[in-house]
Amino acid sequence: MRSDPSTPFVTFVAFFTFFTFPLRALPQFQKFFEDKYQLQANCTLCHLAGRSGLNDYGRGFVDNGLSAAAIDALAKMDLDKDGYSSAQEIAAGSNPGDSSSTPKNAGGWLKNPYPVRPDLKLLNSSFPDAERFTILRAVLPKEDLARFQGIAGAVIEDFDRYLFVILAKGSKGVLGGSSYAGVLEKDSRGAKLNVFLVSANPNGKIVRVEPVRVWRSIFKKSSFLKMFRDLWPDEINRIKLPAPIEPELAGVIKAQFAKCATQIDLAIGP
Repeated sequence: MRSDPSTPFVTFVAFFTFFTFPLRALPQFQKFFEDKYQLQANCTLCHLAGRSGLNDYGRGFVDNGLSAAAIDALAKMDLDKDGYSSAQEIAAGSNPGDSSSTPKNAGGWLKNPYPVRPDLKLLNSSFPDAERFTILRAVLPKEDLARFQGIAGAVIEDFDRYLFVILAKGSKGVLGGSSYAGVLEKDSRGAKLNVFLVSANPNGKIVRVEPVRVWRSIFKKSSFLKMFRDLWPDEINRIKLPAPIEPELAGVIKAQFAKCATQIDLAIGP
């Protein structure tokens, strides 16, 4: 992988013994936010401290589409109803999702890093021969986006440049990687985020898909999860997902899984 002169290539590796915050969302969003606003945040930007539930900013992010455009839209809103817009709070270093944190009194929300804690049980299921797992955080160069789209067979947004890949390492090197896929669905009751762990070999061929936090029972069924095994990213879009998964949602699932597998390929491959 080559570095991007405008957005430095960032690799951060840490052993899981240091992780203290349960993974219930998509950590690549944090890096996107930090690059956009030049503010080093933590999981409490979107989550309630010590819990996996969403705060006002996190809920607004999900409700507005979980995208770069959503972050722009949130900047004008006062989601936590403390009298300040998200843009004003971020500029002052206060938490836009916590009404007790304001530009006048930001509090200590940034003092605790709240590093994530991926599920080792799920990772070991995907890579039983792994001796250790490490995290690779990276920003793909913009010139690689066309290649990304060609491999994934899905529309790639600038947001997709931000990688969070968990590397499985064995005695002979990297066995593969895992990445979190967010599948957003909306109904009359609002927006819901389904989170899956997609694991693939170093070339992007899917090894396993596991549910992390999902809202439909079908997403937990082995018959659904096994549909993606041994598929390359460009093969995923060709499969037909079972009812009651609506065609539009099926398209989102396949695109997100293909993107994850491609990110693993680009992160590990030559």
